[in-house]
Amino acid sequence: MTASPDAGRPRRVSWLACAALLLAPSGAPASTPQAPLGLDLIFIASGARDTTGIATVVFCTNIGSQAANFGVAFAQFNGTSDCNLGGSLPAGATRIIATRNTVAFAEDFVCAAPPGLVQGVVAVGLDQVANAVIICSALVVDSAAATPTFATAIDVTPAP
Repeated sequence: MTASPDAGRPRRVSWLACAALLLAPSGAPASTPQAPLGLDLIFIASGARDTTGIATVVFCTNIGSQAANFGVAFAQFNGTSDCNLGGSLPAGATRIIATRNTVAFAEDFVCAAPPGLVQGVVAVGLDQVANAVIICSALVVDSAAATPTFATAIDVTPAP
């Protein structure tokens, strides 16, 4: 067996390369009680975190041809809701949603009071508009640095 050329090197995650999920509106599941702001749930990701110097950031882009309403909900490990944010996502636009302000990104929506997530969950919902196609990714980042000293992609799971 031949060793990988990267064997022994630490794995690095680019803060721009993150797990993404593409769902067309027709493929999204029906509304569930966990859907943010009463929208149809499109993905859930565990591992959200928010403490001093650490934020969870969600990026959503509408690659479709029609605007859609979206919502992002951050919750504690036990399901207690801490922060619900959202609004309109025009065709071709990207929105950045975070648990707290970061130096590296220009957030469009930020929790009014950082929720203090340790083992949190983030859920994204969407209204079902024809020709709106939303892709989203989530990261846990160093909130205090212009070039984050760390960024970890959170695996996103399609809603059940």
